[in-house]
Amino acid sequence: MELQSLQLNELFAALAKAQGEYKIAEKNKDNPFFKSSYAGYEDLVEATRPALEKNGLSVNARIVTREGQKYFQLILGHSSGQYMISEIDVSPPKTDIQSQGSYRSYLLRYAYKELTGVVTSDDPDDDDGEQAMERNHPQKQSLVQTITIEQQEILENELQDDHDLKYDMLAKLRISSLNQIPKSSFNAILTRLREIKSLKK
Repeated sequence: MELQSLQLNELFAALAKAQGEYKIAEKNKDNPFFKSSYAGYEDLVEATRPALEKNGLSVNARIVTREGQKYFQLILGHSSGQYMISEIDVSPPKTDIQSQGSYRSYLLRYAYKELTGVVTSDDPDDDDGEQAMERNHPQKQSLVQTITIEQQEILENELQDDHDLKYDMLAKLRISSLNQIPKSSFNAILTRLREIKSLKK
């Protein structure tokens, strides 16, 4: 299946109308890593679903497998049969059900925002917390030196089984795995993780 239909004119016309009717997604989830709040998947859906349905648009998620690799797909479909797909390779760090559930929640939020264009009040461009972590834009990440395997193992150990914290951190940093963290941010991130752990004791 291609990642989009041959024609997209009706889908784009409907999406433009829907976007004009979206609400701002409320920040109803806490992110202890950045001492902030963010919009969860259900908040994104609540802000957009009425407008999407009104304009003949629907969103569906699925996992597909090609050549042994699993991919998460979020499909934006239009009543005309036109569609667009956001696809992300699935590579959760652990295979237990809780880890996979947290990872899927992270993928849903990330892909839903990308595909629908919903605006949230926690979008990152003026987020001082993230700037302090030296978050890099995707087009610049290839130029940034990332953490070592040993540093990644340290972070994994600190996170242990706190899957929600891990994926909230990844979402705010706009990355899909720990090995994409800039090396220059390692110390600040490690310090923050340890602060959170001490508060939970």
